[in-house]
Parts: sequence; structure tokens; C-alpha cells
Amino acid sequence: MKPLNKSQTEYSLTINHDQISIGKLRLFRQLESSIETMKELGFNENQLGELISLFTETNLYLLFLTFFVAVFHVKNNNIRD
Repeated sequence: MKPLNKSQTEYSLTINHDQISIGKLRLFRQLESSIETMKELGFNENQLGELISLFTETNLYLLFLTFFVAVFHVKNNNIRD
């Protein structure tokens, strides 16, 4: 970062972007909608920050694997009872 100088009239701006799959984009849009709903229900910023970091900082394959393992355990637990 460069400090701003009042005498300078032009600044350079660099924007980097990466491709994202349609599925990941849809997941992030759904997450954004869910977060807005949770704000309306009274969740605080700390709780929402933890949820956002769960989805953005974790590998999606690992997240889905964890979800399916949990579903498998619940389903097998219900079958045994």
C-alpha cells in the first residue's frame, strides 16, 4: 500500500479475479440470503462471522464430506432404534 498524496491526481488500481463455478456461486448466494434471514432473527455479528468463515475458509469437499458423514450417522442411528 502506498500513502495517499494530495498533490497526486492519478492513482493506479489493480483488480485480480479468479473463476468460480456456478455451483459455488449459487452456494455463496444462498449463504448470503441465509445470513440476512439470521440477522432478522437476532443473530449477532460474532455468530454470523463464525458461520461465514466456516464456509469461506474450509474446503468445500471437506465440508460436504462432513455433512454426509453426519447424515449417515443420524440415519444409521434411527435404523437401529
